[in-house]
Amino acid sequence: MNFNDAIKKFEEELACTDAFVILKKDMGELIKENSNFSAVYLIIYKISRSHHLLYEDQAVSPENSSAAKEQMLGYLQALKQPINDGDVAKAYKVLSDISYDYFVTDKILGI
Repeated sequence: MNFNDAIKKFEEELACTDAFVILKKDMGELIKENSNFSAVYLIIYKISRSHHLLYEDQAVSPENSSAAKEQMLGYLQALKQPINDGDVAKAYKVLSDISYDYFVTDKILGI
């Protein structure tokens, strides 16, 4: 399992909370496998977990589900290159930008 595999699996899933459960599981595995980027994986894990817990028992419109998935895909794609390059400093800068965006936007993913 690597970050690219996790992105691909998430992309291929339907836009629903199950996709976030799978992503959370994959991030948990990556935390154990690659400590250089464990904080990055942990934030994605926590966002995925929060999204799942917030929406698991609620009816969510297809538009909101798609918007949440697209928001997460944007975050994952932003992290992809620095992780693939092994550039810890760049990955943490991107993670900082993601954290800020997530906190100040409408938080489609929920937390």
